Amino acid sequence: YVRKDGTSVWVRLHIAFIRDDKGNPIRTVAICEDITDRKHAEQLLEANFQLLKLAGETARFGGWCVNLDEDRCTWSDEVALIHDEVPGFSPLVSEGIMYYAPEWRDKITQVFTKCAKEGIPYDEEMEIITAKGNKRWVRTNGRAERDGNGNIVRVSGSFQDITDMKQAEMELRKSKGFILAIIESLPIGIAVNIVEPSVTFDFMNDNFAKFYGVTKKEIENPDTFWE
Repeated sequence: YVRKDGTSVWVRLHIAFIRDDKGNPIRTVAICEDITDRKHAEQLLEANFQLLKLAGETARFGGWCVNLDEDRCTWSDEVALIHDEVPGFSPLVSEGIMYYAPEWRDKITQVFTKCAKEGIPYDEEMEIITAKGNKRWVRTNGRAERDGNGNIVRVSGSFQDITDMKQAEMELRKSKGFILAIIESLPIGIAVNIVEPSVTFDFMNDNFAKFYGVTKKEIENPDTFWE
């Protein structure tokens, strides 16, 4: 409603008709309820939901839960999209496990079962194969939820696509291996980060040890080496 002073309020209007013996309407009864506060709360909740949804899309991050009585997964829209499924897709637990790459299915079955039966939480990085056949690395974790009697009734958690991060890690390992191979082949001794007072080495190549007439293993024990 727009009031006389120009301000507006949200209302819920209930209307009913009173009829005569022949069924003809003879009177209207209306009840008007001010629901402005509720609507404002709903609008705020919707705004927060959209922000959360945007954050989930940006981070490729979503949530899931399993009601153990139904044995069915409820996925957030982002979790469904990570699996290349349509928003609202809700598989059985056994169907959800089949999205994991074969080498990870026993592991996810084991950690989920322990969480559902014993309440042991988990946080794992594994590979899935999506509905379109795409292989993706994901980070999945689960926590048990209990009722008032302490019985586990639900398992819920988060799910994130970490494929880009995993690929970056693999590239870093390749680069590190390549650099180390070069360093080991150089005809000079190299040692990194001699820190007082413990006098330990973060890294050294074989030639550094050879200059002292010892092995790398002997140098890794600072006391023995400096004596």
